[in-house]
Amino acid sequence: MPEFDFSGSYINETNVKDGDKLVIVGMPIAEEKESTLKELNAAGVLVNKKYMVLNIPVEIAGKKKTYTPDNKTGGRFADAWAPDYSKWIGKIFSVKVEEYPAYGTTKKRVIGFPVKE
Repeated sequence: MPEFDFSGSYINETNVKDGDKLVIVGMPIAEEKESTLKELNAAGVLVNKKYMVLNIPVEIAGKKKTYTPDNKTGGRFADAWAPDYSKWIGKIFSVKVEEYPAYGTTKKRVIGFPVKE
């Protein structure tokens, strides 16, 4: 019987395990997001803080997903492969699920490590 993947289209702690290898299969896309945190803009108006993320098309076990690395993982990728993320296509990285403190609670994230060729 067919099964459906309810883990979502993004890589998260429910659809990977430590040591899984992911392949970058397309051009990463930079995207601006808005935080729930507020900041004053140039006009002195309180607005949602904006930040950038990099969404990377990946494949794991034949399934296409999107991986959004944290800053440290992105730095590891840039150091290993080049700051120009168009050169990351076809590269392989392994993942690890780690816990981290956030806003008085503990959350999980997926961090990545370039696989040496």
